[in-house]
Amino acid sequence: MAHYEKMWKSLGFSKLTSNYTDMTTDVRANAEWCEFIAEKIRSIVKDPETAEKLIPKDHGYSGSGLPS
Repeated sequence: MAHYEKMWKSLGFSKLTSNYTDMTTDVRANAEWCEFIAEKIRSIVKDPETAEKLIPKDHGYSGSGLPS
């Protein structure tokens, strides 16, 4: 979780290029990151229905594959 928090706080595309480069090629890695982001959205957006609408369901992070 500490690594994901570091990524979350990093600027711009460094999430993809510096911290976790297999995120766009490994479906499992992408799914882990997507779940982390989903939990961040749920913690920030207090209305559960709105939060769920903001969480992509048809693609992974950066448009990469479907999270499993």
